[in-house]
Amino acid sequence: MFSLSFTKIEKFRRCPFEYRCYTNYDLNKKYHKDTPPLIFGSIMHGILNDYYKNLEKEERTIKKLIELFKQKYNASKDKHDRVFGNKETLAKFAKMARREFEHFLASPLSQQTPFVATEENIKTDLGGVELLSKIDRIDSSKNGLKIIDYKTGRFIEDQPDSLQLDLYALSAFLKFPEIPIDKKIYYYLHDNRLIEVDYTNGEIRKTRDLVLKTAEKIQECKEFKPIRNQKCQWCDFIEICPLFEGDDRLEMK
Repeated sequence: MFSLSFTKIEKFRRCPFEYRCYTNYDLNKKYHKDTPPLIFGSIMHGILNDYYKNLEKEERTIKKLIELFKQKYNASKDKHDRVFGNKETLAKFAKMARREFEHFLASPLSQQTPFVATEENIKTDLGGVELLSKIDRIDSSKNGLKIIDYKTGRFIEDQPDSLQLDLYALSAFLKFPEIPIDKKIYYYLHDNRLIEVDYTNGEIRKTRDLVLKTAEKIQECKEFKPIRNQKCQWCDFIEICPLFEGDDRLEMK
């Protein structure tokens, strides 16, 4: 079955060439680059998942969370050391982790028990297209489900793109059809900010149509041409992108 996720949809809409490289196993393995923010985000998401799944209430302390950060870092120490590069960079992210743990423990989210806490893919069938959604947590309220996504980077003063939460809301609706969707929330741990994205009637159908139309476009696409965009300089595949050659490529790095 043809499968899509937020990452795949985002990449295809931004640049079909990036999507093609990302979904090609050999190209992805060769050119993908782990970075400190990516590794940091992965570790933090894993810990906040463990917070509910593996920790008793009396263990949910700043001391225990920092201990988990060290454990997850050391579980792949050689790889992580290569990515972070030096002690100064690691110290910077360790300090950031402590700040974000303190914010999380002081937030109402840490006191609430999620309806679902998961870092596993929720698979839903849209009729020939499988949607994969890795939802951080789903809370329950008297008005329905709250779809929550953790963000470990800084909050930027722009209206957050709702696509990710739209797709998660669709997955939650299909998995728990008897419960309405109440709210969609981004939680920025660094700034301790909850940003609500409006949920409107008809959104589920609109999002489902977007997924199916995107799947159709991808399957009909022949050339996967690159599109210059604001994220080109961070693209893993700039080395093989036909838009950038010689001095152009060096300037983007």
